Amino acid sequence: MPRESFKAVNEICLVDIRNKYFKYVDRDTGEVTDRKIEDVHSEISSIILSTQVPKEIQSSFNTARKLALYSWYCYAFHQTAEMKAFSSLEEALKLKFGSTNKGLRDLIKKALNHCDIRDRGFQHIAPPEDPESIEYSLKLVDLIPSMRNRLAHGSQTLHNQSGLTLSICADFINQLFTYEKDN
Repeated sequence: MPRESFKAVNEICLVDIRNKYFKYVDRDTGEVTDRKIEDVHSEISSIILSTQVPKEIQSSFNTARKLALYSWYCYAFHQTAEMKAFSSLEEALKLKFGSTNKGLRDLIKKALNHCDIRDRGFQHIAPPEDPESIEYSLKLVDLIPSMRNRLAHGSQTLHNQSGLTLSICADFINQLFTYEKDN
């Protein structure tokens, strides 16, 4: 694994070479081109929180978005962006349910029980046949804390999938503040 080094001032705005290993595929034409900062910006700018989400959560999540964008210049920012997205999700859960001593896993379970969190609200998966399906959502009870903990407690994880993590967290946060579960 390459070691991270501090960039010289004249290198700050240069792409991290690891980003050049990946290509962009146009979904409409199938054309393969070199990935550009514009592609990263387009991907990240499409991940947005609802206006119903409290401003402090929107601000926190926008920091995650900026880190994901700046990963173009510093590849390791992908995982920093993921950590900030997970932190924004946990902050949103605590705000929704009041300050609590519960951990992230318990807060996600509480959201599944008290809010209208459904698979249909996650844009990165195929729409379920049953609009009330929570099959995928239930997997997030273990998946999100596991991913967050791996990063938080020391990991050599390095990948360029921060956009996916931000998308999952944004979709969860949006559902958390958009709909109340019918009882």
